[in-house]
Amino acid sequence: MSSLTFERILPSIRNPLLAAVCGSVSGVLIVVLAASGSPKIAAAAMGGLVLVGAAMLFPDIAFLLVAIAVPIERLGRFTNDTEANAFSLMRLVGMLALGSFLLHALIKRWKINFGVSFLLYSAYTCWGLITIFFSTDRLGGMQTGGQVLGNLMFLFLTINIVRNWKLARAAVIAWLVVVVLAGIWTIYDWHFQGAARAQGEANVGVTDRRFQATYVDNSTWDKLESLGRAQGTSSHPAVYGINLVFTIPFFFYFLRVARSRLWGILIAGGLVITLYNIFLTNTRATFFVAGIAILLCVLRQVYPLGPRQLIGLLLLSSAGLYFVPADVYTRALDPASYATSTQQGTFFLRLKFWEAAYEVVLKNWLFGVGMGNQTAVPSTIHAVSPERISAHNEYLNTLMEVGVIGWILFFLTVGVFVWSSFRAAAIFRELPNRQEEYWFMLAAQITLIAALLYAVQVDVFHFPLKGWWLISGLSVAMLWMAEKDAREGREKVG
Repeated sequence: MSSLTFERILPSIRNPLLAAVCGSVSGVLIVVLAASGSPKIAAAAMGGLVLVGAAMLFPDIAFLLVAIAVPIERLGRFTNDTEANAFSLMRLVGMLALGSFLLHALIKRWKINFGVSFLLYSAYTCWGLITIFFSTDRLGGMQTGGQVLGNLMFLFLTINIVRNWKLARAAVIAWLVVVVLAGIWTIYDWHFQGAARAQGEANVGVTDRRFQATYVDNSTWDKLESLGRAQGTSSHPAVYGINLVFTIPFFFYFLRVARSRLWGILIAGGLVITLYNIFLTNTRATFFVAGIAILLCVLRQVYPLGPRQLIGLLLLSSAGLYFVPADVYTRALDPASYATSTQQGTFFLRLKFWEAAYEVVLKNWLFGVGMGNQTAVPSTIHAVSPERISAHNEYLNTLMEVGVIGWILFFLTVGVFVWSSFRAAAIFRELPNRQEEYWFMLAAQITLIAALLYAVQVDVFHFPLKGWWLISGLSVAMLWMAEKDAREGREKVG
């Protein structure tokens, strides 16, 4: 639609009487239709109508709704995890925010930004979708392809809609608040709803079980089965755990910039809830990466720890181990469990996954076997394994799926994200009165690096990592802001 057409339409849109009539008629119609179902549906319709209206009027509100939806991955799904055409609240809110932005961009003639990261990931997306046509696993390809397209749209939305520091900060705050609320619910479910836990991992992705935050792991691949694990609002403990790890640097950041002792206490409480939830995931690799993230926060001085603070933290951590459930000790904290797992359990099987994936790569190194392919490893592995499984190593898995071409495109994109966070931090460090932005970017660096560490033992970028994509997009947007501020500063001096 041309700008001339919009100029003709806008006066009628701005007519107060016409707007009131349209709003009243449509509002009453929606409410009547909703009320014919039930009072709950009517209330949801009214609330949804208000949110949709606010989102369309104010793109910033739309983006904050997206940030709120980021942590509630499983709760917001309208379909089971195993369905190829999965639909979720995150996608619905994301499309609403994208529509709001495009509408305002068209009317107000905003500049549309793309950037190197978007172009690289677009190329990767196109190549990955092409590989699905010769894949032996079309179901896996369709599921992964849909996820990749969602990531691409989320990246486009973030780098375009976030044009000021306040919105970037507010989005992270909204994300962390929902993470803490989900953590409180998970703790309650673990300690007070244990008898109602879903039995087995297979039931986790069913929509009827969406409000169960924990389950009993009865996996036959590990000799330590029938132990409790928390998946929170995600589809799996490993997914929930790494998404929690991503928040740790930002809790430390907000501790550093807290304006009062009360806010510091509230932020510290949120961090404690998050760390306890990490323990409840009962996932060994998550514990390790969380420890690395905390160490990096201290070394990079996202939150500087003096000798007293360090001793206090160690004492608090030691005391906190007393409250860790017995199931976590049995599976993850007992040294004997690692010996058992190495001999015949999950550690042993993961090595077999890597060996099988390597064999597949040698035969299909250029083009791969198709994006999202989860049948190549089971058909090659020299051990008993599930019928559908990945390589459990992102670097190897991506190479197996999309070959050298796709691997280079994908990890160049990831490299641009990481570089953007470092470059933005370097610029903000030199600008006057930009220390908060500098520490924010240090936190972003640690979050982005955490995913790369986690990727060694699992195909982490095949997870729903909306928190990671949020920070990636913000890193690119913040770099553009930093470059703009630096350029304006030079012009004033000149």
